Formats: sequence, C-alpha cells, structure tokens
Amino acid sequence: MIHLFENQLYRKQQKWMLWNELLVMVLGLLLITFLSFLYLNNVVNSTAVPMAEFFPWFKGFGLPFAPLMLILWAYLRFRFSRIELTTSYQKTNKVYTVKGENAGEDHQIQWNRFVMAKAQSNYVEIYQLNEKDSSEKILLRSSLSNITSQLPEAVQVHRSYLINTDHLIKLGGNSRKGWCYLTGIEDSIPVSPKHFAALKNWLQSRPR
Repeated sequence: MIHLFENQLYRKQQKWMLWNELLVMVLGLLLITFLSFLYLNNVVNSTAVPMAEFFPWFKGFGLPFAPLMLILWAYLRFRFSRIELTTSYQKTNKVYTVKGENAGEDHQIQWNRFVMAKAQSNYVEIYQLNEKDSSEKILLRSSLSNITSQLPEAVQVHRSYLINTDHLIKLGGNSRKGWCYLTGIEDSIPVSPKHFAALKNWLQSRPR
C-alpha cells in the first residue's frame, strides 16, 4: 500500500526528496501500528475496541517500537533500493530562473547550456557553457536542495553535485568509487555507488 502511494508521488514529481522519504516512513509507521491495532483487538482478543482508543494505544505501544522499526526499515530501503534515470534523450532549450538567498540573485539558466552545480559550504557553484562552449561559473548563496527544486531535469549523482546528463561524456572507476566527465569541465565529478549503476545503464541505452 505504501509503495503504491510513493510510486504515484514519484511519477507526479519526477524527483524523490528527503521529505518524501520521511513522509513515507511516517505513513508506514502509522499504517503498521494501525493494522496491528485492528489485528490485536479484532482477531486475537475478539473484542471490538473503539477507534478513539487507537492514538492512546499508538502512544503507548507504537512509539516505543518506532526507533527500531524505522532504523531497520530505512536500512532495508537503502540497501535494496535502485535508482533509475528518467531524463529524456531529447535535448531541450528550456530556460529556468534560478534564485539564491541574497537579494538580486536571479539568473536565467538555459538548460542545454547548464552543465552542473556543485555545493560549497553555504554556496552553490553553477557551471554553464558560454557562446564559445567554455564553462563559466555562477556563485549563489543557496543549498543544493534548493537548486535541485529549481532545476527539475538535473540529476543528483552525489550529495554535492547535480549534473545535466546531456553533457555526460563518460564514466570512470567502478560502483564503489566512480566518477564522470562532463562537457567543459576538466576535473572529474564523483558519483555515488547507486548513481554509478544508473548512469552506466543510461549511457548504454542512450542513442549514439
């Protein structure tokens, strides 16, 4: 039931953020304890308990088990989850407005020229190609998650990096320690293990 809900949410957003994961975990805890409440009172005890008793029961029984249940569930979700890239192979000329926290930090980003964004402490460096196809940098006071929400087609391949897969040239390393190379960027970009597999599959299926 929870997976059906989160799949619908993901299809609508085309992104999966930390708050989505926390929402699913909380709803899962409520659902598990609610079903346990119904089973205990209607099957084991054969006694219909008023629904008004659920929240006191949840407070006394559900919450004490919550840390163990959520830690185990979070581990299993992380261990067996898989990332799939859904970015289109069709290049687009969309223009996005990216805003920082400081006044006047509004920049128009043409998607086909956006290469990557890199988190640096309280700032984010945005790299895009100029008319000579050389990379130039824009510095914004912002969090990477804020930039992610403003560039919905960007793919987060590492906790500190967003990239435009249209500018992905090649992958290096392996799933334990991988990196990628992008157009106009000299240095390699680190790639997390799960994103490495997703990028590898995406590159193999990308039209030549």
